[in-house]
Amino acid sequence: MQLTPSFSITLYGEEDCIDLQYKLTQFSAGELHPQIQDYVPIGNIESISIKPTAYNPTFIVELSLLVNALRYEFRMSTPIDLDLPYVPYSRQDRVCAQGDAFGLKVFADQINALNFNLVAIFDAHSDVAPALINNCIHRETKDLFALNPGFYYNYSHLVSPDAGAYKKVNSIASLIDLPVIPALKTRDASTGRLSNTILVTDGVENPSRLLVVDDICDNGGTFLLLGKELRKTFPDTPIDLYVSHGIFGKGLNGLDKYYDNIYCYNLFTPIEGVTTLE
Repeated sequence: MQLTPSFSITLYGEEDCIDLQYKLTQFSAGELHPQIQDYVPIGNIESISIKPTAYNPTFIVELSLLVNALRYEFRMSTPIDLDLPYVPYSRQDRVCAQGDAFGLKVFADQINALNFNLVAIFDAHSDVAPALINNCIHRETKDLFALNPGFYYNYSHLVSPDAGAYKKVNSIASLIDLPVIPALKTRDASTGRLSNTILVTDGVENPSRLLVVDDICDNGGTFLLLGKELRKTFPDTPIDLYVSHGIFGKGLNGLDKYYDNIYCYNLFTPIEGVTTLE
């Protein structure tokens, strides 16, 4: 069975670069088989770059086989870089309860076994991912904002959606000289579901425009509760949302009811109503 490849590959020569195509087949027993297709030679290949175009359960298996095929096709010593904006399993960055797996450690060990020249990641969920991944370059949201001053100049405040995001949002706010409105999430202890959001608005009067900043939007529950509370507190204030990694597992799920604009750096699937930043 033919599958859609999950990665793009770029070959870099001395003076040129080309995209390399591969075919991905899955056998009846489930094994994957990537096969590099014919390409136009560009002289000596100095380096190779791989970047995900999709994330799926067989992500690491396909990547491992692909790296192996590239090393047989080209010189074994050719440096291979991995551009990995979103780090899978990054939210499993510790053992939270008895019986849990340390998912990020398992994933990082598999990445490290492939001996990449460098691994570039963007806005990791915590400091654990760049600490576990070898030869890691970690680009942060504040770096993106610093390169795009036109994006944030009309905001009066940033909003941190929960206690876990506050340190990261505060570092961005310090860089671009904006105050932060913190929010605190509460959960139902019996179910683990989000039950409420509390805004800390001491000293905040008539903000002109708000930007909520976080690393991941999965199904959007955090931002729905937060958006509802923000609209109640600041009914006449424009409010936008920025997330580094847009999974949007349930689509926008009503987010456009509370946010005037939704921005994302690494969007998993194109969604109408979400603007990507570079």
